[in-house]
Amino acid sequence: LTVPSRHLGLIPASEFGGPAAAAVGALTSIVADSVDLDAVVRLARTAGPLGENKDISPERTVPSLPRPRIAFAGGKAFTFGYAEHPELLEAAGAEVVRFDPLRDEQLPDGVDGLVIGGGFPEEHAADLSANVRLRTQVAALAQAGAPVIAECAGLLYLARSLDGHPMCGVLDASAATTGQAHPLPAFDARPGAPTCWCRARSCVLWCRPAAGPGARRPGLRLACRSSD
Repeated sequence: LTVPSRHLGLIPASEFGGPAAAAVGALTSIVADSVDLDAVVRLARTAGPLGENKDISPERTVPSLPRPRIAFAGGKAFTFGYAEHPELLEAAGAEVVRFDPLRDEQLPDGVDGLVIGGGFPEEHAADLSANVRLRTQVAALAQAGAPVIAECAGLLYLARSLDGHPMCGVLDASAATTGQAHPLPAFDARPGAPTCWCRARSCVLWCRPAAGPGARRPGLRLACRSSD
């Protein structure tokens, strides 16, 4: 069984196509032939009941405001995300509308915010760049002060350029693949103003560097991706 990979992990199933489904089928056969599934089920049934799943978030009153419309990027360039993300937005009263930056030439009508998740935009940089109309709309939405949330690959799309191809220009940075892995140093993140996830200067994010536990260094570089 062979599953191809590249920098940062496996090739997403959306790009791999039919062979991805074949790989899942092969794994199914391997498990069926190698694992006593009946014994696994019997063992699972001996487990006690799960505890009550309490909502740890504080109770709050949802204001009676117009329902916000949030554009959620997807498609082959942005395949990584969390199912809970759009679910939580919808639970909070938002309308989530999906779009594909590779195929759609404009944002969904009347959007109030934008979410761009992870993926491999560097594999589709030329096509993303060619969608000038959409890139212009994304930049205009951000410049108008609408909330724009991007993670990992989404930040590359918001940069000035990616591997020499013009991107949205929301962030004053350019990005490029380097062909080699870079270490992930530790970093601190303390927002200077209140955000939707924490109070000002109260949230600290950091990764443990290869140099040793507890050490901290400024900056952040992702494997095979760099920006200035």
